[in-house]
Amino acid sequence: SVIFSMVLASSSLLKISGDSMINAGIDDGDVVLVQSKKEFVSGDIVLAHIENGSTIKRFISDDKPPYVYLKPENPNHKNIPFTDETHLAGKVISVLKNGYWEPIK
Repeated sequence: SVIFSMVLASSSLLKISGDSMINAGIDDGDVVLVQSKKEFVSGDIVLAHIENGSTIKRFISDDKPPYVYLKPENPNHKNIPFTDETHLAGKVISVLKNGYWEPIK
């Protein structure tokens, strides 16, 4: 279908390395589908380009400090504050598990 083709054209597949998002059901070695976007809401799981690379984290926009940050879904990892170098590139819309695409938690 045309809509499906448009989603694929503006999307990327990325293989996950690390355990920072395990409580969101995204594990080391999983593949995620990331849709390119320009607008995000607090709680979205996003692909972010940061000072030393790229990362998948939950985007948080809050009314108290640190206001805007990237939150891992594993308590062994720290929040990543937004800086001038932070750029949100897309929203994770699905994760490939055992050969099946599953919704994001």
